[in-house]
Amino acid sequence: MSAPYRNLEEDEFSVDSAGSQSSAGKFSSAEDGSSPPDVEVVGMRDFSSIGGAGSKSIRGKVRWKACLALAVVSFLLLLVIILIVKLSSKGDSGDAFPWDDIRLPGNLVPSEYKIFLHPDLDKKVVDGRVTIQMTAVKTTDSILIHAATMNFTKTVLRKKGSSGSIEINQPPKFSKNLSMACLDLSRTLEKGGVYELVIEFSYNLTDRLRGFYVSSYMEENATKVIGSTQMEPLSARKAFPCFDEPGMRAKFSLELVHEPRYNVTLFNMPKKKETEPYPEDTSLQLETFESSLSMSTYLVAFVICDFAKVDTVTSNGTKVAVYSRGVQQNQMGLALDVLNRTIPFYESYFNVPYPLPKQDMAAIPNFEAGAMENWGLVLYRETALLYQEGVSKTSQKQRIVVVITHELAHQWFGNLVTMKWWNDLWLNEGFASYVEYVGCANLYPEWGMMDQFYLETSTRGLVIDSLSDSHPISVEVRDEDEINGRFDRISYDKGASIIRMLSNYLHEDVFKAGLHKYLNDHAFSNTVTSDLWDALSAVSNINVTELMDYWTLQMGYPLVKMSRQGSKVTVTQQQFLISPQGKPSSVYKSKFDYKWKIPLVFTYYDGTVKYSSNIIDANKDSTSLPIPESTSWIKGNSQQYGFFRMTYDRDNWDKLTDVLLTDHEKLDPVDRAGIFDDAFHVFRADMLEMEVPFGMIDYLEKEREYVPFATALANLGFLKDMLQFHASYGNFTTYLKKVLKPAMTSLTFEDEGEHLEMLLRADLVEFLFDIGDETVLQWMQNNLQANVSTVGVNLYPIVRCGRVMLGQTQEWEDVWEEYKVNTIASENLVLLKTLSCTRDPALLTRYLYESLSNDFVRSQDATYVISYVLNNPAGTHLALNFLFENWDKLADMLGGGVFTMTSLIKGMTSWVSTPVLAIQVERFFDEKYLDATAGQKVPVLQAFETMGANVLFMEKNGERIAKWFAHKSIVA
Repeated sequence: MSAPYRNLEEDEFSVDSAGSQSSAGKFSSAEDGSSPPDVEVVGMRDFSSIGGAGSKSIRGKVRWKACLALAVVSFLLLLVIILIVKLSSKGDSGDAFPWDDIRLPGNLVPSEYKIFLHPDLDKKVVDGRVTIQMTAVKTTDSILIHAATMNFTKTVLRKKGSSGSIEINQPPKFSKNLSMACLDLSRTLEKGGVYELVIEFSYNLTDRLRGFYVSSYMEENATKVIGSTQMEPLSARKAFPCFDEPGMRAKFSLELVHEPRYNVTLFNMPKKKETEPYPEDTSLQLETFESSLSMSTYLVAFVICDFAKVDTVTSNGTKVAVYSRGVQQNQMGLALDVLNRTIPFYESYFNVPYPLPKQDMAAIPNFEAGAMENWGLVLYRETALLYQEGVSKTSQKQRIVVVITHELAHQWFGNLVTMKWWNDLWLNEGFASYVEYVGCANLYPEWGMMDQFYLETSTRGLVIDSLSDSHPISVEVRDEDEINGRFDRISYDKGASIIRMLSNYLHEDVFKAGLHKYLNDHAFSNTVTSDLWDALSAVSNINVTELMDYWTLQMGYPLVKMSRQGSKVTVTQQQFLISPQGKPSSVYKSKFDYKWKIPLVFTYYDGTVKYSSNIIDANKDSTSLPIPESTSWIKGNSQQYGFFRMTYDRDNWDKLTDVLLTDHEKLDPVDRAGIFDDAFHVFRADMLEMEVPFGMIDYLEKEREYVPFATALANLGFLKDMLQFHASYGNFTTYLKKVLKPAMTSLTFEDEGEHLEMLLRADLVEFLFDIGDETVLQWMQNNLQANVSTVGVNLYPIVRCGRVMLGQTQEWEDVWEEYKVNTIASENLVLLKTLSCTRDPALLTRYLYESLSNDFVRSQDATYVISYVLNNPAGTHLALNFLFENWDKLADMLGGGVFTMTSLIKGMTSWVSTPVLAIQVERFFDEKYLDATAGQKVPVLQAFETMGANVLFMEKNGERIAKWFAHKSIVA
């Protein structure tokens, strides 16, 4: 599954590689700022020093009363907890529910589901029936099965081959907390016996974007309804009763009743026969689909719609098709081309044939995830699938290709072979997040995707995993919130990064041979992480488990230091934490004491560039490596394959800086990106002098490659966010305008050139626009009346934003009306962002409340609206107050989805750098998440840690940074 943040572009709200808000998007031309309040903070969790003179004496007078009150409250709280525990152990009927584990007991294993569904999409109701064939692997006198928000109207149980039924004691017990039903049986099921369970059920459809749900859209002045699904991770149980665990694979067939106006019905498999009248009501139609191959419940998918399609057949004979709304038919060409070319490529790459007769992809108007890899029927947000030449930006084209290649990689790694339980989710998502780049690079080698991997994936994983409140890749999950929480940058980005590191270490051919063995050995079954390591070990004759356990069973990663002494280099390591006050996690203990076995390749220069490959032992305090005496400089982590950060002795740092400033092309572009990124982050962690990273900035006057330049902009974006309320902001932007001017002059405002050149131009123009660069602002004003064909698709969003920013209410209304009737998917987010450009508080407030209405702004897009307004300096505090006042409404509307709520939390906090605002935000979340589960609190704790690190950064460095840029602005 592609999480929504994986469908974001660089110029949309996200957490960038510097760990801050995206550097572009605030559209501020302000040159000055104000100093933060003079408030001392002793760590983000210790605010006792705030309160002014006399506060201690006041606290002393009330301390005894507070203690008494605390004792009373604690006693009452204990009683409440006891009561909750007792109530939670009961079923919905009040009877004791006989199970309290999120995992099923495993005494019954399904092998086949026959599903019948009769939905009424207008009335939002479903009647259904499921027939489940299952085997008793243990004796049992009850059946525990997942079922959420539905009623059982009839249940029948019989042993296969027997005409009689086994009596079920009615009514069944339900547990809302576990989403389970318990059927008490009149007799014991025999071990090894095969049984058939028939359940008739009914439920109401919702628009919550989970399970089987309905949504609507406008087309040709009419409201149309669509029924679609999102089962991962725990929502198949909302569509039909099932054993809803990934390890309980089975075959699925479907009969679906619908009205004739829905001319398209889709399932994981093709139709078994032609559409026929439904016998019980011939005004309706019945579709019957073939049985699937064995798969997990979360991969079941079906759609009821009246979409258009484009289709073809791959070179290996697989039928492929893309579906979307009829008015979007001309936007499906890119997706079909990528689908048609990628399936044969993956068949060759994995050396495993695609096992299904067809592969469909459909663009769903309202969809929570970025995309979902359902076997044979991948579902997408419209913005992740549909592309319009001459309208969609270059970055949008790349994002669409990457999302598609991600989901298609899952057809093998995730669907053919599936993780046994959610603690190993990274096996699915980390692998697909790596292979998406391989698939994209095959289609478009000129895009430099394997270098872009560092910018788009590695750096983001490094940011989140530098927090004390991170977690290991493979970790036990104990409830629904913890399962949802695993769909994060650790599973996706860190998972992909360590796979890439391992592939480089083993070499690509050996790595591919190991994947082939893994997929063949475990086809149509479930695995754990060690199964992948075993397959790779078998083909490589290397103990992969011994190496990779360091990277999957403990959180974090190392900071590797290389110190030069003549003809040797001494290598040491320690855990890297972004906060100088950070400490190793108290939640996840490390059996390796936060040491890693590290595949280290380093570059050294002794007249020519050379490489050295090594393994750094986790059990040694230091390792000595030989180099020629004539070596001028060394650069660790060559081509950024390793998931770690580098630092050096000061002399080597200075030599690397000199190379960047005088002859930067001696280094590969991705190595230049790594040097810049490491220097800034090691400085932020208070382990490197400020002069090192800041001394590198001038090199950008000569840089023209996309990956290092974009990496630098991300780090400069962090500084911009930290300084936006500081007196030094004007000097900072004056200096940056001077440094970035040569690149802008070289690139020009002509939206043309190679793919990477167009990406760089768009990022640079938006960054300069954001900091008020006079040349860019003048260009924007000169083109306020221009159209997209005049300025180009990649720069037109700046012109649009300028119109709204400098215009009146009417300019905003014009864009709003355009958004409401827009049918070009890639334009939706551009228009939503444009609407946030206004400086009018009344319009921004109105816009924020539109995100709650679901009338025009779809619920899937509400977080974009809020995040875009947060990015506008004129709207930052409006958006914060809006969130403070409407958090519960948003959580209810969005279903508390981990993707959406996490993005909002980060949007509210990642840029905060003043103590007063940090305290205000923290108190808000302390109250909202007081009774939250551990899984729900993770993004909040990460947000607190990020704010704390920001505040400490500015307290320690604010004045020194101000002096640096004051001097630089004079020179500029």
